[in-house]
Amino acid sequence: MVLSKNLVIVLSDEEYEKVHTLAAEKGISASKYAYDRLFGEKNSFESKWNALIDNLSSYPAGADFDISIIVGLETWKTYDRGTKLALARTLKRRIDDGTLKNISIVGRSSSNVTIYRKN
Repeated sequence: MVLSKNLVIVLSDEEYEKVHTLAAEKGISASKYAYDRLFGEKNSFESKWNALIDNLSSYPAGADFDISIIVGLETWKTYDRGTKLALARTLKRRIDDGTLKNISIVGRSSSNVTIYRKN
């Protein structure tokens, strides 16, 4: 079992605002942004998001899916809860703001997971 630990850092008001602004631009939490900055590209949120978009581009039009199918079920199982929520939240935001024009939300599964359709 892997235990996680919290890390607390003290920032000035300006530094705090900057971190939150940069994180918001990427559509992720400040904590996730700081983690990505500390541990690099290999395991960053951005690399996971880019992989999701790449997989989505090759997914067939007219097909329904949930986010775990696009990411890949085995890969999805390795993601922590925060990463899963951040990916799902970012996907929804990009659909809502029109960035992803060929994806629509069609409902929720019996386990309350959002179901999408590639148009």
